Amino acid sequence: WHGRAAHHPVLGGSNDAQVMFGGFVQSGQGQSHNYAWQACTICRAPIRVSAFLVLTFLFQVVTSLQADGRWQVFVVVCGQQLILVLTVLCHEFGHGGMARAFGGEIDNILLWPFGGIC
Repeated sequence: WHGRAAHHPVLGGSNDAQVMFGGFVQSGQGQSHNYAWQACTICRAPIRVSAFLVLTFLFQVVTSLQADGRWQVFVVVCGQQLILVLTVLCHEFGHGGMARAFGGEIDNILLWPFGGIC
């Protein structure tokens, strides 16, 4: 991020980027580490799961079971969540793979309700 900010047509240099975002990046990173835990490591990349992702999943399961109490609904919701998480994980590994191709590394991949962060 900081390496590309100097060449960004809108943000200009890295100091301009930090002023524009007002420390949002630092506070977001701190919150993601405070409310997430490492679930596993895949291809030397630690996979972290946000507590908010688990809460969102539980909310979806409970509301779907309240609407229709059949066990098939539970299986469908779990399957949908699994497909979503695997899709986001593959997407984030695309970012990480490109970073590694250019000499970077993957610090971690965070899975949270809005997708993922690599």
